[in-house]
Amino acid sequence: MLNGFAMVASVVAMLGGMSPDAYIYPETGIVTQVDCSANTVTFVTCEQVPHYFTGCEDWDVGDICSAIMYSPDQYNVFDDKVLSAVYSGRIEWLPTPDAYIYDYPAELLTAGE
Repeated sequence: MLNGFAMVASVVAMLGGMSPDAYIYPETGIVTQVDCSANTVTFVTCEQVPHYFTGCEDWDVGDICSAIMYSPDQYNVFDDKVLSAVYSGRIEWLPTPDAYIYDYPAELLTAGE
């Protein structure tokens, strides 16, 4: 398996280089659909932009997906391609809005002082 930089470099080479308006950026979203018959996973970003990639074997609705994206231009996010996607947890594991720092044990807050 290629490391991140080698994978991005090989994809850019495959795409024939990058135009001046193209760029690569990180993105994170929540998996909203897993279609194993089409081998497609859909995740939606906080801006409600859907992105798709193939390889549904280990994905489930509610998974957090972190991706490296390729944008052929900086103006239209709907034509961006997923270069790499990795599992980053479940939405149930995120802290709730009412989980304040004061809820943590004092010894954890003062560690390293």
